[in-house]
Amino acid sequence: MHVGFITHAGAALGYLILALLVIYWRSTALSSLMLALASVATMLWGVAVAYDLYHGPHVSVLSQILELARSCSWLMATLTALYWLPPVRRTALGYLVIG
Repeated sequence: MHVGFITHAGAALGYLILALLVIYWRSTALSSLMLALASVATMLWGVAVAYDLYHGPHVSVLSQILELARSCSWLMATLTALYWLPPVRRTALGYLVIG
């Protein structure tokens, strides 16, 4: 077996467990929802890449789209974690995160 397949499948399992734990605690905060969604997006990306690596050395277009979704979801999860800050500091830190 290819090491890339094993590591991506293991990471997908880890993010599935994280998403289930976040959902189990049922916090109504937006940051918890975004953490769960980012974990699911990362899990789906890991499954897609593991599947691609199992069948060959090339990564499919679906895996690349899921990687973009994964990156965007983690960016949104990071930005929603800043809700407790005053608006001026939130804007400044959001600018640092984005860019």
